[in-house]
Amino acid sequence: MPDRSEKNYEQQLRDAGCSDKVVAHCRAVSDVALEYAERDTLIAVDLVREGAMLHDIGRGASHTILHAQRGADLLRAQGISEEVARIVECHTGAGLTADECTESG
Repeated sequence: MPDRSEKNYEQQLRDAGCSDKVVAHCRAVSDVALEYAERDTLIAVDLVREGAMLHDIGRGASHTILHAQRGADLLRAQGISEEVARIVECHTGAGLTADECTESG
C-alpha cells in the first residue's frame, strides 16, 4: 500500500504543479477538517485527511473553477479512490457537477 502520509500528499501536490502557497492552503484545510472529523467516531478520518490534502490538486493545471474537475480527473488517472476523486470534484460551488460548471462558464 502506498505511503499516504501528509508529506506524501504534499509531494503529490507539488508533482501536479501546485505552488507552495497551494500546498500550505491544503495543509491548513486539512488541519481544520481533521479537527471536526476527529470529534465523531463515525467519520472516516483517513478519507477526510486525503480529501482535504488533495482537494486543490487541480490548481497545478488551472486556477479557475475547472480546477476541481481537472484534479478529480488526475486522481482517477493515478488510481486514487473514487471517494477521494469525488471530494476533489465536488469541493467547489457547493458540489457542482462537471456539466454544471461547464454550463455556468
